[in-house]
Amino acid sequence: MKVLKLFLVLVFFLGCSKNENIKQFETVLGKENSETLTYLVEGFENDFLKKQYPELNTKKAYRQFLIDLRAESQDTREKFFKVNRNIFDSSTLKLEMYCVPDSVWITKSKDSLTKGGSVSFIRTNYICASTDDNLHTIESSSSMLGYEGLTKDSIVKIFKNRLKPNLFGKYSKALESMPNKSQFLENFIRERQSMLSLGYYHATNRMIYNNADFDDYFIKRLVITDIVY
Repeated sequence: MKVLKLFLVLVFFLGCSKNENIKQFETVLGKENSETLTYLVEGFENDFLKKQYPELNTKKAYRQFLIDLRAESQDTREKFFKVNRNIFDSSTLKLEMYCVPDSVWITKSKDSLTKGGSVSFIRTNYICASTDDNLHTIESSSSMLGYEGLTKDSIVKIFKNRLKPNLFGKYSKALESMPNKSQFLENFIRERQSMLSLGYYHATNRMIYNNADFDDYFIKRLVITDIVY
C-alpha cells in the first residue's frame, strides 16, 4: 500500500512539473507562436504521419519517420518539408526561430598565403527578432569553396534563402526557461544552443539513440522545429 501511495505521489509531482514546464514555455514563446506550433504538430501527425504510417500508432510513427529520414538522401528528404510549409513560412514563429538574410554580397580580401593575391568571401547580413522586440543584426562570412563555377547572382540567391538559428528569439529563450527539464531535454537544448543548430541529421540521431519519448509535448515540438522545418 505504501509503495502504491509513493508511486501515485511521484506521478502527481511529475505531472505538475510537466505542466509547469509547458506553461512556462508557452508564456515565453507567446500565445500566437504557441498556437502556430501546436497547429504544425497536429498537422504533421494528421496530414503526414497517419497517411505515411497508417499501421502504426502516433508514437511509433514518429520514431519510424526519423529512422526513414535518416536513411533518405538530401533530394528525397524534401518531401518531408511540404506539410503545412506555407503556414510556417508566413508565421511569426519562423522569425522567432531563425535569423533571416537581409543582404548578401561578395568581397575580396588579401590572401596571406599567396603574395599579392586575394581570396573571395560570401558575406551575409542577418536580421534577428529578439525577446525585447528589438531587431539584432549579425554578419556571417563563408568561403567561396564549392561555388566557384556559379554566377554572382546565383550565389546571392542561394544565400538569400539560408537561415540561421535565432538565439535572441522567443523560441530559444522559451526552451531555456523551463525549470524542470528532463536530462535528455537538458542535454539536447544545451548542445543545440552551443552549436547554434544540431542539424536535422544530428538531431535525428540523438532522438533515436536516446529512445526519446515521442508522446512528450516537447519532443514532438523539437521534431517539428529542429527536423521537419
